[in-house]
Amino acid sequence: MQYRSIAKCLCRAPSSISRELRRAPAGSSTYDANLAHLQSEARRVMLRRTPKLEAGGVLFQVVRHYHADSDTKCNRPTG
Repeated sequence: MQYRSIAKCLCRAPSSISRELRRAPAGSSTYDANLAHLQSEARRVMLRRTPKLEAGGVLFQVVRHYHADSDTKCNRPTG
């Protein structure tokens, strides 16, 4: 079955189908959705950016101080 016909049956883009099938283990003739999901989760965690401010760090405390200070000086309308 071609990617386009599979994609049409699943209401997905052909590129999504080809990408998922490319990620299948070498020599495998079947698609494992659970394995694909686990691999997707692993990629998401690996690609997640590290926080710029470490909670509890010195810079974090400075930013928190200035942020709290700016909230008290802000001229927000009341009511």
